Order: sequence, then structure tokens, then C-alpha cells
Amino acid sequence: MKIRTYIQLLLFLLSLLFIGCINHIFVIDLSGTSTAQYFIQGDSLDMYDGRVSLADTTFWTFVGKEREDTDDETIHTLKYSASLEDTLPHPIAASASNGFFYVNSDNFLLVKRQHFTAVFPSWRVTERYGNLREFVPEEAEILQEEGYDTLLSRETQNRLRRQEAIGLQKGTSRRYMMQVREMVRIFYERNQETLEEKASNLGAAQVAESNFSSILNAYEMSFKYDDPLEVPLDWYHELKDGMVMAAANATGGRASLFAHIADSLNHRWHTWEDIQDDDLSLSLIIPAYFLDAQPDSTAGDTLFYNISGASLADSTYVIEAIAYNPVWVVDIAIFAILLVFPLTIIVKRMRSKSS
Repeated sequence: MKIRTYIQLLLFLLSLLFIGCINHIFVIDLSGTSTAQYFIQGDSLDMYDGRVSLADTTFWTFVGKEREDTDDETIHTLKYSASLEDTLPHPIAASASNGFFYVNSDNFLLVKRQHFTAVFPSWRVTERYGNLREFVPEEAEILQEEGYDTLLSRETQNRLRRQEAIGLQKGTSRRYMMQVREMVRIFYERNQETLEEKASNLGAAQVAESNFSSILNAYEMSFKYDDPLEVPLDWYHELKDGMVMAAANATGGRASLFAHIADSLNHRWHTWEDIQDDDLSLSLIIPAYFLDAQPDSTAGDTLFYNISGASLADSTYVIEAIAYNPVWVVDIAIFAILLVFPLTIIVKRMRSKSS
């Protein structure tokens, strides 16, 4: 049964080679010593763009990398392993401390319980960056549907693409404005304060937004008459100095600190852009006499979970599985020893008295 389970697990992992941009694969084995493995798979362009979520080597051990050439592409795989003796952070999170795996084991009477928890936290995209497509006209959303090119004339497609591009520009503009506010919030958070804690803090955020607004408007004027389909949506390098200056002047903080915060937020955004197109999977090997879990599928003692990166935009994904296994053999043996020993003494004493 165990060989069959591993074969099915291998086939499951191989099938993921042909899905998504980057595949993040976690294999948790609770059949003996609790261990975790992390595989990152993708082509070279996606794997080495500097935004792949690598495991923290404080907790994970880098095992090695492999390369597999197929007829269509070359697949690169990075491998990590770790012990699950304590809370184990994983890298699919905006903050490393938020995403984790945890196993709690205990015994109650004749039952051993293993409680596995995996948390893939929300990236809070709408809260931090807004909805990028909020300003895209409803009729242009048909461009997101499969086969739209067979339903629309070329002229209609071009018109809708331009409407979509203009809407995305507005969403991008709002994203950078929200990033300035986030920079101010992080600044006060590092000083053990919140943005709403003091009127002066909230006022500083509003001043920063007001100062940056004129800089942003001036930049948008530079491409106002360009073809919207030719305007890129990454304006960070052109706007970074203005964002830093607006936040520093409003708070009195150091420009170098705000430059670091701005770079971090920009990297987080681009990491999210990659993650939302990726596929995540978790395989949990957890032998159980009775199991309380809701996997997507099973094979023997293995539970399979599939998660789309996009689903983590504003929602946290939590996996819980509880295994119950009887330990009556050990308990009865101990009980027998504890019972037989005093009975033996009693019998010996009764015999000695009778003699």
C-alpha cells in the first residue's frame, strides 16, 4: 500500500510540471519523523527573475537543483527539506512570519492524535494596492474570457483593448498613491505607532498623498496623448524619488529609510504579480485509523490539496487535518505490568502466610 501511495504521489508531482508559471510543491510526511519538502519548478525565465519565493535557509536546508529537458521547454527544480518538530515558516507569504506549517501531537487514553495545520495568508492586495481592474469598463471584461477573439470583430477588440488599457492606467495610478500611504504607515509602525493613533500621523499621510498627487499627475501628462496600448504599467523608477520625497517631507523621516521601504513594497508587488499566476500544491502523508480532513483528493495515506496563487489575494487559506490512531497495545502492556506486579506480590504474601 505504501509503494502504491508513493507512485501515485510521484505521478501527481509530475503532472504539475505542465501547469502554471511556477509550481510550488510542498510534501509533508507525518508517517514517522515529521518532515517537510519544498519543490519549486519552472522555466529559467520565471525561476531566475529574482522574485521567486525561496525558502528561508534558517529553517530549511537547500538540497539541490535539477534540470529536465523536454521537447517544449527546460524545467528547473529547486529542492529544500526541513524538520517539522516546531513551527515551520514557508515562503508563500508577504511576510515570512505569517505563513507556516505546524504539527501538534498528543495522547489521550488509548488514542494518539496528530493535528496538522498549514496557513497560507492573504496578501491583502485590495487593501494595500487597490483593485487594478476596478476602472476597466464592464464591457471590456469580455477580453478575459476564453475564445473572445472568435466573438468580436477586430475593430471591437482594438476598441475594448484601449478601454481596458486606460482603466488599468487609472488602477496603476491609484496603486502608487496607496503605496505612498503604506510607506507612511510602515514608518509609524516601526516607531511603535499606528497611522490612526494620532491625528498628526493621519495628517502626515494625507500631506504625503497631496504632495505626491501633483508629481503623479505630472507624470501621467507625459503619456496622455500616447497610444494607451503602448504605455507600460510599471512606473516605479520614474516615481520613486517623488514618493520618497513626499513621504519624508510629510513625516520628517529620513529619505534613505523611505527609499528602502519603497523598494520593499515594490518588490512585494512584483512578487505578488508572479504568485497570483502560480500554482501551489500540498501533499500530506498522514496515516490514520480515523481522519478528520477535507482534502481535494486522496491516495492511500496521502491527502492532496491544490491552491491557486490568485485565491490568496484577499483571503487566507488554512488546511487542517487531524489523525486519530489507537495506541492500545502499548497502553495495555503498561497496564498489564502495573497490574501483574502488585498481584504477584499479593499472591506471594498469601502463600507465605498459608505456609
